[in-house]
Amino acid sequence: MMDDNVILVIAIIVAGYLSGSIPFAYIFTKRLGIDVFEVGTGNPGAANIFRVVGRKWGTLVFLTDFSKGALPVTVATLAGVDIGWVVASGIAAVVGHWFPVFLKFKGGAGLATGAGAILIMSPVIGLATIIAGVPLIKVFRDTGFGAGAAGVGFIAVNALTGSNDIAIGSSVIGGLVLLRWIVVTFVLSSTR
Repeated sequence: MMDDNVILVIAIIVAGYLSGSIPFAYIFTKRLGIDVFEVGTGNPGAANIFRVVGRKWGTLVFLTDFSKGALPVTVATLAGVDIGWVVASGIAAVVGHWFPVFLKFKGGAGLATGAGAILIMSPVIGLATIIAGVPLIKVFRDTGFGAGAAGVGFIAVNALTGSNDIAIGSSVIGGLVLLRWIVVTFVLSSTR
């Protein structure tokens, strides 16, 4: 359903994309004299910073990347736009993280940004998924694999607990992040 205030909706989507595009991993590591694209996996995201720079900086990048998804969804919710546009603001933030205008469209996986958007939309299920995902990351010793497994669980729980618009919307965001992780991890890496 189209929102009556088209300018507001466009502003919310653009703001979501621009929020997602802020390259915190790049900004923080540049200040430390490190080029995030040249170290570890070359991915400008929290997982790579945890591995290469350490827990303190990895946590800071995670929290700022998380906020890139949480903030647009919060603003869209407070603006009172239709739930479809709230979901679109979260998707725009994740797409901004994947393809940031400020880094020539070379971004990260979007796990933290997607988690931020999802947690605002479905706090209980989102928090439960994050809590379940942390042990999986430790067990598999792979952030992407652990987060991917948690993402599958999130989508399954949402599907089982109801099909309201918020559950569907947050599952769409989680599904997109999961799909991109699968493509990058298993499809594109096998062609290199």
